[in-house]
Amino acid sequence: MKRLSRKLTLALAVLFWVAALLYLLLLSRRKVSDLETEDAQDRKLTEAEWDDLLDQFEEKHYLSVRRWKPGQDPYRLYAFNQRECERIPSNRALRDTRHYRCTTLHYGPELPPTSIIVTFHNEARSTLLRTVRSVLNRTPVHLIHEIILVDDFSEDPNDCLLLTKLPKVKCLRNERREGLIRSRVRGADAARAGVLTFLDSHCEVNKDWLPPLLHRIKGGT
Repeated sequence: MKRLSRKLTLALAVLFWVAALLYLLLLSRRKVSDLETEDAQDRKLTEAEWDDLLDQFEEKHYLSVRRWKPGQDPYRLYAFNQRECERIPSNRALRDTRHYRCTTLHYGPELPPTSIIVTFHNEARSTLLRTVRSVLNRTPVHLIHEIILVDDFSEDPNDCLLLTKLPKVKCLRNERREGLIRSRVRGADAARAGVLTFLDSHCEVNKDWLPPLLHRIKGGT
């Protein structure tokens, strides 16, 4: 009787682990269906199509929500000066801050494309848009496989969803607050490129920011 009980316990344990592995496998495969994007953005875009999508984006409409109003504390919502942030264009020019020796380096065309993952929660729309636009404006088109925005259950889902009208941008929304690390893990699970690049939602990239990173990953010296 004891031997039979042990066998039954062992069999149940094996079934449990098999079920757990199957669950994890199915969970990892949901990444494609979870991405809120149009099929047209999955194909390679020409530079003309890329520019058209940027021009067609209704930036004024996107930025019309939760704007700073006179008399309000500009630091109340985001702990930075929202009034000044909204005055800065999303596609502003930046001074080239590279060391002069870096400007003489050239990288080959065979660099691997990357999935760029940006996580956020209730980020200022002006800041989030400027982050995405800086990536699109200062990154070679062929090196961006996709830009995955992971919305960690923000109050307004459209903060993320409306940005999918920009080229290469996809949106994932958590069903509850998960935090920075779990949100990044979810973005990594959904990514399709072999190289992952993580950015904060309140930053701007500068000229030639990505090729040196990919060059090192590829094994260059």
